[in-house]
Amino acid sequence: PETSAETQSRVRQQNKQQTRRSISVVIDRSRIPQLESWDTKFCANAVVQYPTNRDDRLIQDNIVSADVDAKWGADCSGRGPRVQINATWQKSVEQRREERREEAAEWESSGQ
Repeated sequence: PETSAETQSRVRQQNKQQTRRSISVVIDRSRIPQLESWDTKFCANAVVQYPTNRDDRLIQDNIVSADVDAKWGADCSGRGPRVQINATWQKSVEQRREERREEAAEWESSGQ
């Protein structure tokens, strides 16, 4: 179905809005006597950003990103073991074309 240029522009602007969620987890674990010589601490911080619009058919131009920083050891200072993950993804042009074909086939099969 066709939409007006004004509606398309409004949807495009709404799709640029991003929702940002932050999550932090800290786990303090006491040492196991006779096996370990110190307490262990695990810390993880994650930030995820994704399009505010929940209609996943409209996110082809939007980017979803996630940053995770995990540390563990005697403390969470970052001097001990650490893993950092930075990821970014979005739908490819090929994925969106396939979705359009599927939507058209559904539209035709429903008799509308």
